[in-house]
Amino acid sequence: MFVFFWRLATPSVVNDELIYRAASAQYVQGTFALNPEHPPLAKLLIGASHVSLGGGVVADRFAGALLGFATGLLVVATAYGVARSARAAVVAGLLWWLLPVAPGVVHVHVARMVTLEGPMLFFLAAATLAATRTARDPRLRWWLITGGLAGLATSSKLTGVVAVAALLPVAVQQRHALARTARHAAASAGAFVLAFLLPYAVMGAEAPGVLRETFAFQLGHVADGHPQMVAGTIYPFPPWWAPFWFWAEYLGWPALAALVVLAVLGLVLLRRRPAVWPAASVLAAGVLVVCSSPIKLPQYQDVWVPALCVLAGAAVAAALRPGARRVRPAVTVLLLPLAVAGAVQVASVAAVGVEDYRAAGAFLAERVPPGEPITVWGDNAALGLVLEQNPLPEPLPANGMPVALVVDPTIADRRPNEDVAGWLERYGAGYDAYEFQRLTVYLRR
Repeated sequence: MFVFFWRLATPSVVNDELIYRAASAQYVQGTFALNPEHPPLAKLLIGASHVSLGGGVVADRFAGALLGFATGLLVVATAYGVARSARAAVVAGLLWWLLPVAPGVVHVHVARMVTLEGPMLFFLAAATLAATRTARDPRLRWWLITGGLAGLATSSKLTGVVAVAALLPVAVQQRHALARTARHAAASAGAFVLAFLLPYAVMGAEAPGVLRETFAFQLGHVADGHPQMVAGTIYPFPPWWAPFWFWAEYLGWPALAALVVLAVLGLVLLRRRPAVWPAASVLAAGVLVVCSSPIKLPQYQDVWVPALCVLAGAAVAAALRPGARRVRPAVTVLLLPLAVAGAVQVASVAAVGVEDYRAAGAFLAERVPPGEPITVWGDNAALGLVLEQNPLPEPLPANGMPVALVVDPTIADRRPNEDVAGWLERYGAGYDAYEFQRLTVYLRR
């Protein structure tokens, strides 16, 4: 629990957190105008945490952190069901709890932030676990439970729809009873639709309009693209391999390669067990959806992680079986970079302190007189939370020399009008630079 809850309120509130915090607080008060482009379930859960814990950063982040920790328990149960091994369960759980699953620009576990990913990944992992049980026990109730959980994952964030893939191998395995399987699949689809729509029901008469807006926005988003910096180049429609590049940015290529190879090895070694295929199917669907989507954001590949942890844990357990001595040295080597990545995240969480926008805001409050405008090539709202005394315009002043310029490369690098290198070449000699984690503050001398 340390990784999820230690100093939960300390990191800055940034980027999407600002929107989701505001939307969640409004949703539980019956106002649904903000952020209709995403389904409501995750925001309702965050809002419930906000209300029950009295508001504030910890209250808003607590729901995601709790669900993030609980997702590890689901990963443990799924790995045990797949491999029938306590070793597989322990390894899979540790991989989930210790490896960084980043929300994009902040290198901590995604569940520590107010994002939609925490609830979505919880229900995705729950649907995968239920499908694993369905593979062993094909009764209707497990089909219904799996479909319902997949619907809840999708009603948290639309990428959760990959949970549906967990039932595809189950249907193939039960094709000998085609009529019964078809009935069960239809009932499961009905459970999916009901579970997806249920959170919209709290909106009453507004629900149809909000539901239309959810899909209209996403279709427009796909058509318009979303600029991202990938390997030094800005792409409005990032290439298919961009998710792997984003992932390696915070996990590291050695750990990323090790996790993928272990997962493939786990599938190969346990391929004859029906229970392994729901996790493998969710992983395959996630890779296909994320890599083929025209829109690729740094957190999208998080949908792969629960299944990868399950299959990697299964690989370790399979390698310890009496007949698998040949693969043990390889598995041991593959675990090393993962252990290093986990240790780095634990150390990072242990050392977390006031950072980036909060630290930069405190610095600027001391150095810049009240009322002086500050140019921000980054997140205006995040800095404005801690620097209310100064206006924060986006553009440079006419003379090109603001009192202070705040640069967040994770945002400025995909805005063509924010040419940091060009500005430094022309005006940099008149400024002192100060670093606050990923931010750079240029203060006029």
